[in-house]
Amino acid sequence: MRISQLAERSGVPATTLRFYEGSGLLPAGRTASGYRVYGEEAVQRLAFINTAKHLGLPLEGVGELLSVWEAASCRDVKADLRPGSWRGSRTPSGERRS
Repeated sequence: MRISQLAERSGVPATTLRFYEGSGLLPAGRTASGYRVYGEEAVQRLAFINTAKHLGLPLEGVGELLSVWEAASCRDVKADLRPGSWRGSRTPSGERRS
């Protein structure tokens, strides 16, 4: 999807998307004409960034968390960090709820 489509779907202005790309938080492909293109995962990535920002994390910290979130070796942590999935996903003793 192009930047305007991602901005509409995510509610994040195109200028912010460009800033995130420049900061290394939101990778974008390019068409032969030079237009930015994003995959479906960009919507989820933006939700993650938004959640982290609302928790008061600086963008540098968000970038570090994104690295952890993307690591295949951290599947359980990644599932817990996915926006909206952490609430009530574990019991007080730390066990995963079904």
